[in-house]
Amino acid sequence: MAIITGDLHHVVAQAFSNAKIDNIKLINEMGFDTDFYKVQVESFGENGIYFNSISENRFSIRNKTKGVMYLATTPHTALKEYYQDEAFVDTEDFEKNCMAVIQAARKIKVIDLAALAPLLNIPVGDLMGPKVVYGETQLLAEVLSGYADGMEYLSRHTGKPCIALWSDAVDGNGMLKNSSVTPLSQYSHNGKSAEQILKSQLNIRIL
Repeated sequence: MAIITGDLHHVVAQAFSNAKIDNIKLINEMGFDTDFYKVQVESFGENGIYFNSISENRFSIRNKTKGVMYLATTPHTALKEYYQDEAFVDTEDFEKNCMAVIQAARKIKVIDLAALAPLLNIPVGDLMGPKVVYGETQLLAEVLSGYADGMEYLSRHTGKPCIALWSDAVDGNGMLKNSSVTPLSQYSHNGKSAEQILKSQLNIRIL
C-alpha cells in the first residue's frame, strides 16, 4: 500500500503554502560551525565529506541528480546508525573505523520531517519503515531537495536528530568542512572514549 498518494510536487507545494498561512515552521537553519558526526569505514585521507549520488538509501534522490549524505547530531547516534543491531564490534574494525566530525561551513537549511509529515497526511513513522518504502521516500527526497539543503528526522535507533543533506557536488560545494577524522580506538567525546560510549549507551561490546 502506497504511503504517498497524488501528485507529490503539488502535495508538497500545498503543504508549504498552508504552513506559511498558518505560521508553521517547516525549515530550520543549522548555524555556521554546527558540529555533525558520522562513522565511516576508514579515514579516507582524513575526509568525512562525500555526497553519494548512486546510493539507494531512505532519502537518496530518486533521479540521482544529487548525492546524499547522512549525519548525526551526537556521537552515540552516529555510532548506532553505523553499527545498528550489532551486539559486538571486532577489534580490527574498531581500530580501522573512524569518527568524522564535520562542521557546517555556511548556514544550512533543513526541513523538519516531523513537522512536514502531518501536512502531507503521512504518519511520520511510515516514512521510517522498512526498505519497501524507499521508492516513495526517495521520491519525497527528490521533491524536497528543491526546497532546502536537506531534512532533519529522528533516528530509528536512538530517537535523536539526524540529517540527510543533498548536493550535486561530491564535496558538497562548500556546504561542509572537515573538523577531524579519528579512528574509533582513539576517539573520545566529553571525556568518554568511543568504547565507553558503545558499551554504556549502546550495549555494544568490542571483541
